[in-house]
Amino acid sequence: LFKAGAYRAAMIPRPQEVAVLEKAFQDGQHEAVVKNAAGLFDKYKFLGWGGPIAHLEGQALLQTGKPQDALKAFAKGRQFPGEVGDDLTRGIVSALVDMKDTEQVQPMLNAMMASSRKQDAAFAFASRGRMLEHANKDKEAVLEYLKVLLFFEDSSAVSGIREDARGHAVALLKKMNDGRWKQVETLK
Repeated sequence: LFKAGAYRAAMIPRPQEVAVLEKAFQDGQHEAVVKNAAGLFDKYKFLGWGGPIAHLEGQALLQTGKPQDALKAFAKGRQFPGEVGDDLTRGIVSALVDMKDTEQVQPMLNAMMASSRKQDAAFAFASRGRMLEHANKDKEAVLEYLKVLLFFEDSSAVSGIREDARGHAVALLKKMNDGRWKQVETLK
């Protein structure tokens, strides 16, 4: 047995219920994830699965248009981050961007932009693009999305972020009747 204070955390293999929750999220069953996540969080938070469950719940809430609730889910997950600590931070940033809370999110984005982790920096530029897009500053938003495409080489860590940025940039350029969207679409 372990003495009290001689360990930092307990971890069990992925429970079947968590695997089912992940599958529901992948299948787009966001309401089912939201419905079941809270109970699973309470059951498994001390066993290494609190962060991943809260992250799934937060992402599902973002997908259903509830950024305030998503922010709460990500925040509770930060108490038990495990391997998803960075994902929870990015979730908090996404929720704040969706809530248009520029005052609170801007310092977080600035810190992420200076990060040596490419995924964080690329995510920060793309998030700033989303903020500018929400503020109807389409030209400035396109520039932020282009930074993602130009500054970050395609890799597994940033490929999803790059494709999202490309899609937003192309859509905005089309909206502005700017023919350069074709060039952006083919950027490698």
